[in-house]
Amino acid sequence: MIAEKVESQEDVSEALSLGYSYLQGYFFARPEVRVGRRARAIRANRLEIIQELSRSDPELRKVEELFKHDPDLTYKLLRHLNSAAFAFRSRVQTIWRALTLLGERGMRAWTMVVILADLGRELPSELVVTSVVRARFCESIGEAMGLQRQTGDLFLMGLFSMMDTITGLEMKDVIAELPLIDEVRDALLGQANRCRTILNLVRAYERSQWVVADQLIGSLGLHPSDIPPLYRDAASWGNRTRDIDAA
Repeated sequence: MIAEKVESQEDVSEALSLGYSYLQGYFFARPEVRVGRRARAIRANRLEIIQELSRSDPELRKVEELFKHDPDLTYKLLRHLNSAAFAFRSRVQTIWRALTLLGERGMRAWTMVVILADLGRELPSELVVTSVVRARFCESIGEAMGLQRQTGDLFLMGLFSMMDTITGLEMKDVIAELPLIDEVRDALLGQANRCRTILNLVRAYERSQWVVADQLIGSLGLHPSDIPPLYRDAASWGNRTRDIDAA
């Protein structure tokens, strides 16, 4: 069952107590400022991993070395790949084998989802799921527009678009040290540019604002029929995050 119009933490608690499995509402896109609370920062080592995986041609040997200095992240990675969902004939026992099995794109997605989930551990998992859906949706829209060289940046834009909600801090403070290009950074801060238009389209789709969505689709040079399959794929892909987080 889906609980709609979830507007506050109290609504979240009530919906979960009543047995709802999925929650939807403005609460999941609205930052809550927590006075006196300092959000957990991304560990320096993990920030290096994000930076390396965000490059167009990441050095996987460097990623392997960074993972070796993060036992918790390594444990989660190997546990994930040795779960029943993969059913490999032999156990994955090394970081390098994990890297080669997942590939650059798979490693980037898995690592960033787990790091994001760790930051939002005290909040409903839907925040992380929504962030991942946005990441995939932004990436797919970029591919449909022929922006293959920017898809990684668009993925990061969607993934980090709710970091203010997750951390309880202002967006400008959250993204200060993240490896983002200027266009994505400006878009996350609300400045008008092509990346911001893509993010606005994603948000309009989330809220079923079809008239606004059609206008944005047209401004991006796409056709309305291009978008529904991209959104369905993003929603399906993003909901698998629940399994990754559980691992």
